[in-house]
Amino acid sequence: MKLGVNHSNGLIWSLTSWTTNYYPPLGIFTLDWDPNGRQLEIRGRWVVYWRSGNFTASGNKFEFILPDERLLFNFSIVSNKNEDCLTYTSEKDDQNGEYLPEWVMSFYGRLYNYNGGVDIARADNCGGYNTDGGCQRSSWPPDCLADFDDQYELKKGYFKPITSIFTS
Repeated sequence: MKLGVNHSNGLIWSLTSWTTNYYPPLGIFTLDWDPNGRQLEIRGRWVVYWRSGNFTASGNKFEFILPDERLLFNFSIVSNKNEDCLTYTSEKDDQNGEYLPEWVMSFYGRLYNYNGGVDIARADNCGGYNTDGGCQRSSWPPDCLADFDDQYELKKGYFKPITSIFTS
């Protein structure tokens, strides 16, 4: 798989989720290569939920890609006048195909390897408030609401069921 941008034609290589597991139109989550930050990003509706963190060439790994000895990757980063991209292959010589590198972006933001179901990144655990494991903090309220001088307070609650005596 290749993630990145082709500078000669403007083509962007990315991985986008489906709408649901069984409905293939494009979903809200996309895995992109950020050539400026030189890291992977998972975005949901243009908001960055997760970043892979720094890449260490000596260890051939990203800071926040979940380690799993069953599935290790060889990453290759290309940056020149024609393209900025990342590709990957399997580190193991997997004769039976059990852990072939086939990344899938789920409709709820989980990046995993199709064969073996091994997690690579969990943007579905990033709610905008924590920064664990590459999660990105989001700002609330959005800048577009700042002009209204409304005060927002984060609250948590539950709905109380009401039994109606009216029938139709």
